[in-house]
Amino acid sequence: KALTERGIGSGKQPSPLPWARMTDTDLDGQLSDDRFPLRPNVCVVPFVFFFMREMECATAEFADLRIDEIIQSISLSMSVSKNDPRAIGCERRWGCVCTDGPSPRTCPYHAALELTRYLKDKFGKRVFEAGGPLYPNGFGEPVPAETMLEVALKIAVLLGQPLLNKAGRNRVGKHTWRATGAVYMSAIG
Repeated sequence: KALTERGIGSGKQPSPLPWARMTDTDLDGQLSDDRFPLRPNVCVVPFVFFFMREMECATAEFADLRIDEIIQSISLSMSVSKNDPRAIGCERRWGCVCTDGPSPRTCPYHAALELTRYLKDKFGKRVFEAGGPLYPNGFGEPVPAETMLEVALKIAVLLGQPLLNKAGRNRVGKHTWRATGAVYMSAIG
């Protein structure tokens, strides 16, 4: 029986990445590996705000995102099950959270707007093809879940975060973006 069904969590809890330091870091320049998602500075924003697992980041498609520029909001269709990652079962929304002008490194709406504009400029109509990834690599292809996990690890290293906890377990894992989002959301109230 799964641990979550018994009401106890996993013993392998990921640690959050420091949001402010991450958004201040030049991830686009530091993570220029063509295997990684393009524009990591704006990709990590929806990863965190939508509490995404690495598999959800890897399987998100361009068509899953809707942007409403009039009310400055985005909607992302997402799976609701680990066992069926493309079963689009829920839609999550965020509006602009900027306080001092547009900030694509900290606002989910402006991050999505900047990312989609960049992808349209780089790949043209390819972004609208069935299965086109929302977070493509440098070749315009989906980034595998294992590589999405590697991105989180590289960011942790860039930020000087320890990779292991006191018990010798990995601090960065499949739920790192969720942990980062939870800590950030609780900090801002």
